Amino acid sequence: MTATTAPVQDLSPAETGHSRWFAFGAANLAVVVLISIASWYLLADPSTSPWNFYPLPFNAALFWAILFIVFIGFDCEFAGFDKWRQPWRGLTILASTGIFAVAVTWLLGSGLGSLFPDFAGTRDGGLGYFAGALFVLFGFATWVMVVLNWQHWPWTALGMKQPLIGLCEIAFVAVPTLALYFVFGLPSVSLSATDPLMTVDTVMRYRGH
Repeated sequence: MTATTAPVQDLSPAETGHSRWFAFGAANLAVVVLISIASWYLLADPSTSPWNFYPLPFNAALFWAILFIVFIGFDCEFAGFDKWRQPWRGLTILASTGIFAVAVTWLLGSGLGSLFPDFAGTRDGGLGYFAGALFVLFGFATWVMVVLNWQHWPWTALGMKQPLIGLCEIAFVAVPTLALYFVFGLPSVSLSATDPLMTVDTVMRYRGH
């Protein structure tokens, strides 16, 4: 009688890699959903949050967080951050984004707002925070567009490297972005504007499209 043994199943590298990819994706989704829900109930939900952050200045801080990611991701291509290994790179980006968003929101609402009432955080409904955050809607279009359409030109043609490319891009594109904001954005929520070119609803719909 001859003994037989079951063949050993050989897992190919492709199958192993697929399993790891799926496990990583599922774990990543679970972590993101958990943090999102927890942060919402802690910081924003009117019935559970111990603070009165929502809708403003909470939404304003989210706007500035988006713009910071545009700056470091699109314009600077994560220069400086790419020297860190994961998970420290992600944690550093997360912490930097949070600090930037909160700092800019506070500086506009309490700092600039004390000089120019349009930005004051004490305006009814937190409209002063929104007046500053409205800039992000224009900035998201301009700073992202120059990267997608022109691929960092002309800075790459001048032989520059990151992060100098991104910093030059941010500085120069700030000029047309501010022009758009001061002409179309700020007058729609300003205390002193009597006949703005667009209402705030029109500005929001225009930028949304």
